[in-house]
Amino acid sequence: ALKYAWEKRGKPVHVRAFIFYVAYLFVFSFTLYAYKSMWEDDSYLHAPFAAVGLCLLNVLVNIYFIMEEVSQMLGEGTVEYLSDVWNQIDITIILCTGTGMLLRVAFKGETDVSRAVLALSSVGVWFNVLYYLRAFETTGPLVSMIFKIARDMKAFIMVLFIALIGFSQAFWVVTYQDSGGSSLFKQMDTALLQSYNFALGNFDPLEFTGAKMVHFAIFLSCVYMLVMGILLLNLLIALMGESYAVVQARGLAVGQVAV
Repeated sequence: ALKYAWEKRGKPVHVRAFIFYVAYLFVFSFTLYAYKSMWEDDSYLHAPFAAVGLCLLNVLVNIYFIMEEVSQMLGEGTVEYLSDVWNQIDITIILCTGTGMLLRVAFKGETDVSRAVLALSSVGVWFNVLYYLRAFETTGPLVSMIFKIARDMKAFIMVLFIALIGFSQAFWVVTYQDSGGSSLFKQMDTALLQSYNFALGNFDPLEFTGAKMVHFAIFLSCVYMLVMGILLLNLLIALMGESYAVVQARGLAVGQVAV
């Protein structure tokens, strides 16, 4: 019954909405890429007006999306609407895109704020394509698996963060008083970043060159790689395998019903 309803009614509506969103996606991307060159183009008189027009076109499309979201919120209820992650992404996109485009028009050019919010909007706009892909047979299980793993990883991320902070602080303690060398661990902020880099597999013992306790620092880093690269990595693999099995058992129906 679900498959019949999807093929006859749900799929055509969803595909039309997807096509409209893809068209908006290209308009948004073109506006980002072309705005600066069009605004500064002195060879064509109307180029700055075209740049402003593109920004306002994005704002108009956002007004349409606002109407859609308001209608959905009235139908579902405010609490249930705001608890859905896709609605949260939609709200973020609308706010960031509208703010960024209006700032461009108001200040007649780019500002740091407009670039920041449009950068966030770019991530959200492209990531939101997954919303439409989750209803199709080939991509739906993959999208479901991404969100299932993300939800199941909350406790894992906490453990990872604790290990990262602890070892970053340890690396900083054994290097920050040394005057020689150029270790990134001499500052706590860069120590956090470099420890994260180590966790991704970019281990470089030369970072401790010049430290008085270089051998002890390398020993600590080997223990760190053992914990992060073997223990926690295997835990993550086991967690992902379990999440994948749950998604496979639920099948594609969840995504189609939600759409």
